[in-house]
Amino acid sequence: MIGNILNCLKYGCRLGWFIDPDDGSVLAFLPGQQPELMQGSDRLPVLEEIHLELTVDQVFSWLLMGK
Repeated sequence: MIGNILNCLKYGCRLGWFIDPDDGSVLAFLPGQQPELMQGSDRLPVLEEIHLELTVDQVFSWLLMGK
């Protein structure tokens, strides 16, 4: 999966998230930068034209809604 994200970044994608439910973390990928491990109340990067403040905790709370 990470290979797919890296390939997308190589060809113009501006942002990728790898959501890991096993440890409740998100790896955020931005072009030309090292991936950043985010957890808990860390605010996730979003594209600047999308006006959204989103934390890792919020993402995982949404994922649990269906259970």
